[in-house]
Amino acid sequence: RWALETTDDQVAGLAAKLGVQAPALRALGACWAWPHEAWGFPMYDGDEQFAGMRLRSDDGDKWALRGSRQGVFVPCMPAQDEAIVVEGPTDAAAAVSLGFYAIGRPSCTGGVREIAALCRRRGFKRLSVLADNDGPGITGARAFCGQIGLPSRLVVLPAKDLREWVRNGATRDAVSACLDAHSWKV
Repeated sequence: RWALETTDDQVAGLAAKLGVQAPALRALGACWAWPHEAWGFPMYDGDEQFAGMRLRSDDGDKWALRGSRQGVFVPCMPAQDEAIVVEGPTDAAAAVSLGFYAIGRPSCTGGVREIAALCRRRGFKRLSVLADNDGPGITGARAFCGQIGLPSRLVVLPAKDLREWVRNGATRDAVSACLDAHSWKV
């Protein structure tokens, strides 16, 4: 219901604030959860079944809707041969804005089981894991690469996170070059 009530102008306003494209937010199911005065992002399990809703206030506070289970943020778009894994729905929106298929983890340590199942379901053969450029982000991304059981490459970005880098002007070519500078590991 919230998605149906969310206007394109509202989504465009959030996109401008975050530095991402409005269609990317729509692909991730962003909606204004008016009873909570927050933006909602649906979370999915590894079978792409609804698991819950992450809420994000305009000032950046984050919490889950009561009764939600941990899940991942998955765009409604055709899958590609490989996926980019990032932290959270807004970094996923930044990747989708550049034309990448991105899966957002619920945190720097979560989502391993869900992403492994999603990769089997969607047929992803390898993953580029973009770590937030901080200690917990790098540690969590490194652990994820060791647990996922697919060829992956760990990429620490030249910004706090992908959304910040995109907001500061990163293009698809720049992100691709950064990815290509890293080796695949099994």
